[in-house]
Amino acid sequence: MGGMFDPVHDGHINAARLTYTNLGLERVLLLPCGSPVHREASVTPASHRIAMLQLIADEECWLQVDTRECDSTQPSWTWHSTVSIGRDHPESLLFLIMGMDSLLSLPGWYRWQDLLDRVNIVVIARPGFILDMAVVQPQLREELEKRLVSVARILEADNAGKMILLDGAEVEASSSVLRNRLASRQLANLQLHPAVQQYITSNDLYR
Repeated sequence: MGGMFDPVHDGHINAARLTYTNLGLERVLLLPCGSPVHREASVTPASHRIAMLQLIADEECWLQVDTRECDSTQPSWTWHSTVSIGRDHPESLLFLIMGMDSLLSLPGWYRWQDLLDRVNIVVIARPGFILDMAVVQPQLREELEKRLVSVARILEADNAGKMILLDGAEVEASSSVLRNRLASRQLANLQLHPAVQQYITSNDLYR
């Protein structure tokens, strides 16, 4: 599960937990972006974003922080990261967790169709983003029509190249909104793990 995680919030973790629970995964790798390709660079240095993720992973044995994109000087292409993770875990069935907004923008990703053949895609529903097959890009619609399956089907042995939609992450939070609230000292109900909120305060982030 990739992202800027700037900062990591309850929406991120709930999406990861929803996938972990529904698919019975061994672990979920949280992959903070190093050098983004499709968006502006992060507000916060990688060291802080990694440290906030690690605070949560330290409490959840099924979460693991993977820093390969932040450790690299190359652009953070999801395709390259997926190939690298596959080499590290050659016997594992791999899933890529993304939000509905990312799915709708998928045709703009580097080698996106090759990516679909290499892993299974788990799409987390998000308010404000609707999968309307009548209006999605034709190439994406074609891929969705042949790849969307049930949870049971996606867990078949040696299976890849499928997609499922999951609903129920419940918390809808936005890192950009949280940054603005932190900057203006609106600290109530921030949808942040307490340890993460304390880290932000202690390191005077987003001020």
